[in-house]
Amino acid sequence: MSYHNIFFQRTMKTLLADPDYILDETKILKKLEYGWGNPVSASVEFLLESVNYSKEAKLPILECGSGLSTLVVGLIAKKYGNTVWSLENSKSWCKRVQHYLDKYSIDSVKLFHCPLKDYGDFFWYDVPLDALPEVFSLVICDGPTRQQGGRRYGLLSVLNRRFMPGCVILFDDIDSEHERNGIDYWLKELNLTYETKYEKRDPYRPFYIMTVPKNG
Repeated sequence: MSYHNIFFQRTMKTLLADPDYILDETKILKKLEYGWGNPVSASVEFLLESVNYSKEAKLPILECGSGLSTLVVGLIAKKYGNTVWSLENSKSWCKRVQHYLDKYSIDSVKLFHCPLKDYGDFFWYDVPLDALPEVFSLVICDGPTRQQGGRRYGLLSVLNRRFMPGCVILFDDIDSEHERNGIDYWLKELNLTYETKYEKRDPYRPFYIMTVPKNG
């Protein structure tokens, strides 16, 4: 067993004792990120926004791209009686994340292996629409990666009718001009408001916090 793995298990033990600890002590997120050992995982800043909004979410949560966020958001959702619906296009990565969900009994997450599908103008997840809830109150978008040919703005095109009024959409890695152009189109089309935030480890990789209008 590697040092990273031992470190991760010890940190998870602390979090399992009380998931809310992650909201008060951000150092634990840095420890989890280090132990998880994935250099392209979501930043601590993005993870912190994800867990904070997850605590406030009253209806189902949608996650695009699984990983460390799946575990921490899943723990918060479990404590507060919510469910996370997570989409992942990599079969091997999906298997890894599911292993940890089972290991730590995080049964609040429904993880789907969804290969990328050609939608004409972009590639995005082949979503099991009939299996998903009719509405989501929070969306955490950190996938698919460009290296896999995906375009994250596909979320806004394919599932926008399932965003409840007031739904918050956390949209990571908007540094690509092509990605931003697609996002900007849907910001106007759906009349979304947004705030831009930045990672501390890489200030050139901003992320959006979008909000669906509550009325109309």
